[in-house]
Amino acid sequence: MSSIISPYLPEDYPQRIKRVRGAKGLTQTQFAELVGVTYVTVNRWENGQSRPNKLAWRRIAEIETPPNHVMEGTDVEYDAGAVTPPSLDFSTDPNAVSAVAEAHRLAYGHLFNPAFATEMSLIDPLPH
Repeated sequence: MSSIISPYLPEDYPQRIKRVRGAKGLTQTQFAELVGVTYVTVNRWENGQSRPNKLAWRRIAEIETPPNHVMEGTDVEYDAGAVTPPSLDFSTDPNAVSAVAEAHRLAYGHLFNPAFATEMSLIDPLPH
């Protein structure tokens, strides 16, 4: 078996996730909030039932990294915990801003209604 499952995910990812979560003293729910997923997803990662995507793994790696360290090749120190999200810029095409806002809203539809995807799709489920 190769030592890499995919180009970005190490083979020991379940143990690393458990280790990072334990080192920070976080519950699965707290860790899930930091990564931006549900606690069920974190549980599945730790049990090896599913794998984090690139974005989630990048966030886990950021959490794993010590808060203050020097970036390689620079003399600049930064605090990884103080990373602020980019500010919203509404000076672009209003239709583009509306589309992004709507996409973000729809991304959380499953939390309100588990059948959200089926209801939004053009697929008519068979009556069972």
